[in-house]
Amino acid sequence: KSKMESQAKKFVVDQGGNPRGAKVSEADINQAIRDIAEWFKNNAKAYYSKLSQIKPATQEQLESIAKETQLQIPDQVKCLFGHFNGGFQLLDSFVSLGCQEVVSLQKELLASAKWEKELFPFAKNMEGGALCCKSV
Repeated sequence: KSKMESQAKKFVVDQGGNPRGAKVSEADINQAIRDIAEWFKNNAKAYYSKLSQIKPATQEQLESIAKETQLQIPDQVKCLFGHFNGGFQLLDSFVSLGCQEVVSLQKELLASAKWEKELFPFAKNMEGGALCCKSV
């Protein structure tokens, strides 16, 4: 495993992957989102101030996404929507999309002949790249 430790902030980044593989529970995902939000609260106060204003997606919004995209929302993405309806920083340059942004982006991507229709876009970067996961 490759690990990098920051002396200033005392956090460890494990790039070796999760020992549970794909068997990460919703509770684990929710805890990771809370932990990251807490890190933002303590270390990126201006960003957290904006983030804390974002409400979770409602059940009606989630149902609307599923209906409009004709895709089942992956459970991991539902967890993210359960905390923030967009605006959550992912990786270095991606930000999670809000419900309506998902619908708009998916419609835009479907116009491409190369787009795999079962891919669910849930984040975007400034260059227009999308983070997606397969809808099951």
